[in-house]
Amino acid sequence: MIFDALLLHIDLVQYLSMKSDGKFCTEKEAADLLGLKSQTLAKWRCKETNTKLKYVKIGGAIRYIKANIEKFLADNTVGID
Repeated sequence: MIFDALLLHIDLVQYLSMKSDGKFCTEKEAADLLGLKSQTLAKWRCKETNTKLKYVKIGGAIRYIKANIEKFLADNTVGID
């Protein structure tokens, strides 16, 4: 039973990573897009400092939806008309 759950977890992570046609990105990829360190995103998640940047968590795997990153950037853009 635990083994089946682990296989399901692995399948979901693989789906998010490889079969998503670029819809999802890893923590590292998200950090690169935002110009931040991966540790900053981890701190935001742990401390719930920034609740505007949504992510998907399956087991221990964290994935960010690229559309959410784009929305986060647009919502936090200041001084550009």
